Amino acid sequence: GNMLNRMEMVRIFCTAAEAGSFRQAATRLGISPQGVTRAIQALETELGESLFHRNTRQVSITAFGQDYAKDAMSALDHFDTLFRSHRTEPELSGRVGITAPHAIGRRFLIPFLQPLAAAHPDLQFDLRLEDQMTDA
Repeated sequence: GNMLNRMEMVRIFCTAAEAGSFRQAATRLGISPQGVTRAIQALETELGESLFHRNTRQVSITAFGQDYAKDAMSALDHFDTLFRSHRTEPELSGRVGITAPHAIGRRFLIPFLQPLAAAHPDLQFDLRLEDQMTDA
């Protein structure tokens, strides 16, 4: 069966269409370039159409791909709105102060806080990384 659900395939495609490059799309999404390639191939198989022209150095979107990207992006917007507008928990907002040693901040806090910050635009993180922990 297909490992990726259709929504993920469409999201990966849209990111690649916007980025104009599978490699950049991979970086933005935090997945491997192979993952991007596989998702787009799976989507092309489902659609029975090519979304990108590939040559050795680069990829360029096909005319079909451009049309599909327009629809796909608006579908994704609708999909995301479904979750945003029907979420029952209150939107998080305000300022959160965190002080932590550098190593922990870089390895754990930043990767953890980035998606949280993206999901809650009104939340502000005041992250101080310092190795001398003092009792304030």
